[in-house]
Amino acid sequence: MRMIARLRAQLTYANVAATLAVFLALAGGSAYALEGRNTVDSGDIINGEVRKNDLRTGAVTTAKIRDRHVRARDLAPAEAFHVVGQPGEPALLNGGQGDCLWQSRATATPLPLNAPSFYKDPYGVVHLIGALTVVNGPGGDGVCDVEGETDDEHIFVLPPGYRPARAEFQVVPGGPSDSIDGEDTVLIGPARDVVAGGETLPAGTVSVSGDPNGIESTSGSYVLDGITFRAATPVETEREQER
Repeated sequence: MRMIARLRAQLTYANVAATLAVFLALAGGSAYALEGRNTVDSGDIINGEVRKNDLRTGAVTTAKIRDRHVRARDLAPAEAFHVVGQPGEPALLNGGQGDCLWQSRATATPLPLNAPSFYKDPYGVVHLIGALTVVNGPGGDGVCDVEGETDDEHIFVLPPGYRPARAEFQVVPGGPSDSIDGEDTVLIGPARDVVAGGETLPAGTVSVSGDPNGIESTSGSYVLDGITFRAATPVETEREQER
């Protein structure tokens, strides 16, 4: 009985752990008895043996990344273009009453042009491209008046996540037409609806200002090529909507 009591007194956690480590090592295992806490360093890790599953979510932060060592191939690729007017994408608007029909001009001329489209790159910058034309429609007053009717100026509405925090005015070259010369102004609506002068600019609305360089509205053209802006973050969007 005394011998059994002595053996039990000697069976401490450290003795058992050390004995087990030696047993596994002799048996071809890979267990190691490390003393103390936080003693695993680079020398204890076999090269190439730290797996993705071994990292806690959010463990790799900016402070842990060496400056200028994240390459383009490490970033998610830019998304594909969202083509306005295609199924599942924003629609081209019609003046609110069907009297002002915005249309893609991608196939309207022998010159190959982009359809009105947009995408957001991995840095949160939204890019717009494409050529448009606008024609009179059968509804409303039957006249597309982008010089006097606010609703007629609206081309399409960007979805949430693709809108600037505040309104942006962008100046672009005149549209593709033999007699066009000069520049057009495009307004990108902000993250919230804006009421000014008794008119409402819906959030994210892409609009034009005035006739396209004096061309008759029934044959006018606009281009969106070269328009870029930073999309509002969720925090910025929430802050603007509370204004």
